[in-house]
Amino acid sequence: MTKQMRTVFDKELIISTIAQYISKLTNIPAETYTSDHNLLDDYVKTAKNFDWYAVASTLNIDRWRLYHWYFETFQRMITGHISADDCAIIQQQISAALQSKQNLDKQFQNHLKSLLSTEYHRSTFSIAFNNIKRQTIQNLPVLKKKEIQIIEIQPKKVNEDNDEFQNAIRSVQIQLELQKLMQ
Repeated sequence: MTKQMRTVFDKELIISTIAQYISKLTNIPAETYTSDHNLLDDYVKTAKNFDWYAVASTLNIDRWRLYHWYFETFQRMITGHISADDCAIIQQQISAALQSKQNLDKQFQNHLKSLLSTEYHRSTFSIAFNNIKRQTIQNLPVLKKKEIQIIEIQPKKVNEDNDEFQNAIRSVQIQLELQKLMQ
């Protein structure tokens, strides 16, 4: 078995190379972009034809690794962490949703994002959401491991458009998700 080594990138070199590339296009000094990462990020996000291949080849790394590093690591570094107030909102909403047996799906997450004070990086939000969800589940006395029960739906003729049927399905889905999290 070969052990895979984690590649560590030189942040300053990458940012400097991206700034130099942008500088050639905008005639704004590269130092302006290296000293203001938000300005650099604004340009990258709005550029329609940003040539990741050219920048990657200058750095002697492949385009995918550069692109991934930029959007998953660098952007998360400059956007920061979720504020304490927004964490409290996430916790309150998750707790209320769990108690009302609401699905914590993408629709719920999108609604939750709209309640926050600012827009967070996708990874930052996902990590915080999942951590707070796990913590909330562990702290709710009603949802302790011993008390989780699977609701068995008795086979009978049921109208699938019926709200009661849909709520039962939602309840089972939530309880299955909770069991996975508690293991």
